[in-house]
Amino acid sequence: RRSDESAAADATLRTRGANGLADCPILVVDDAPLNCELVTSFLAIAGFNNIRAASDGVEALEMIAAETPDVVITDLAMPRMDGFELCSTLRAMPGHAETPIIVQTGLDDPKQRARVFARGATDLIMKPANRVELTARIVNHTARAVLIRELSAYRARLEADLAIARQMQRKALPSDAAIAEYRREGLEIAHH
Repeated sequence: RRSDESAAADATLRTRGANGLADCPILVVDDAPLNCELVTSFLAIAGFNNIRAASDGVEALEMIAAETPDVVITDLAMPRMDGFELCSTLRAMPGHAETPIIVQTGLDDPKQRARVFARGATDLIMKPANRVELTARIVNHTARAVLIRELSAYRARLEADLAIARQMQRKALPSDAAIAEYRREGLEIAHH
């Protein structure tokens, strides 16, 4: 029964993942190589193929500067820069206020979990990660990131189209010099 549910969930995730999400950049940050491999394999099963890994927050920030991920999955306890500091630093960087950060942790203290969100985490997954839950959350967060990117591009195109329409309308109106000439001839002209 459980394997049937997992298979159905995997099929759903693969279908959703195939709908433009497979190439979304995902960054996994964990100092334990085994954990990075585990998360990467979970995401690969779901159909994601642009997954990078960093061993701590410092390396993650270097990788983020090179390519902005649609989702960051980070552990908390790491050398050089832990997950708390990574969340805070990423939130302070221009253009990353909305980047989804999923913290993967074994913390069961509610105050520490609240601290994770206070530092800027978007979501929290308890270790050991459940494959179906992890991939479902990644699918949801990447779909949101893609939607925001598409809406931003649409808005930019719409603003450009409106600017062109404004120029065309202005060109259809008589020039200020022509209006002044018409007024000298006794015509009353108003335009907006």
